[in-house]
Amino acid sequence: VKYALDTEQFWLKAGYSFGEDNTNEEIREVFVGKAFGDLSVHAGVLSSTNKIAVTGVAHDTENLSFEFTGEYALGEHTLGATYYNNSNEDKAANTTVDSHGISLAGMFAVANKTTLYSGYELVLSSSDAAGTVDGDASRFYAGVEYKFSKWARVFAEGAYVFEETTTADAKVDSKTDFGLGARFYW
Repeated sequence: VKYALDTEQFWLKAGYSFGEDNTNEEIREVFVGKAFGDLSVHAGVLSSTNKIAVTGVAHDTENLSFEFTGEYALGEHTLGATYYNNSNEDKAANTTVDSHGISLAGMFAVANKTTLYSGYELVLSSSDAAGTVDGDASRFYAGVEYKFSKWARVFAEGAYVFEETTTADAKVDSKTDFGLGARFYW
């Protein structure tokens, strides 16, 4: 179930996804936004409940997150920043993982239908489970998007994931990822 209200100065989007007899997550979300000239801001709250049984193991988690994003338009270019907070409670294990993230990104028009984009993301996590440490994850990405019509575009992207530490005190090696894709709009 989704609802949207959009005016020239304010927008509201809300959604609800049924848990369907514990075969899908139950999700509730509300997002609001407003433009102030070249500055656009939006914020949202998402809550989910997961009681899906996978390979005989029952999950019982609740997730609560919120985000706040600001974007500033500089002609055909856009700069943006997002703050994100997430709390994931595992009721079966009686633990909670809290995460805080920040993203900085930009989109730069370089030709009539071509845009370069880039960004950096940092996520810091902590858990109240015994024997855990604070975790960190960060990545840098850059890509190019070509709009070959108003209903379709293609893109190529590369990302570098820096060495990470999980809350279980495990080190994850740095790596490089690449992606190619297309989007079609109906």
